[in-house]
Amino acid sequence: MKICLTILVSLFAATTSFAAPLSDVLTGSTNANLVLAQDSNDDYKASFNAAFGYDHVYANGLQVGATIGGSFSDDYNTFTALVGPGYNCSPEDIGNSFNADVKVGFVRTNIGNHTETEFAATVQGGKRFKLAESVSYAPGIEVSKIFADNAKDPTITFNIFKFAFLF
Repeated sequence: MKICLTILVSLFAATTSFAAPLSDVLTGSTNANLVLAQDSNDDYKASFNAAFGYDHVYANGLQVGATIGGSFSDDYNTFTALVGPGYNCSPEDIGNSFNADVKVGFVRTNIGNHTETEFAATVQGGKRFKLAESVSYAPGIEVSKIFADNAKDPTITFNIFKFAFLF
């Protein structure tokens, strides 16, 4: 984790020395889902997921930011905190830009009386579509991986209800 933080600080320092700040981007996404599988009690489970991010965008298209998120259901809850760099393909028009980022951090999971904290990473790509001067619709795809001994395969998420607010 120290290596990841060192890389992030180095990238932030490097971008501040050769690129003037252009914009700040605040993103938010949410979804609710019904898990289409029965548990041992023959019950169906529903969960609610929400994520919010902040990225500082520079004139050269680079961005540095963080994302926090959570997932909540009757059986468990998770909290995620990630940081990392990104890139915008059209830095002159952030509101209509293709973008990608890589973020690393941790996921804390609570299941009953059991709590685990694990290292996690995500790779995300998407496209912003300008709706207004400072609001964009920002759908995309995200691949995330939790690095734990008993971790599942990477998770692929389609972010359909995601919006970006530029200021």
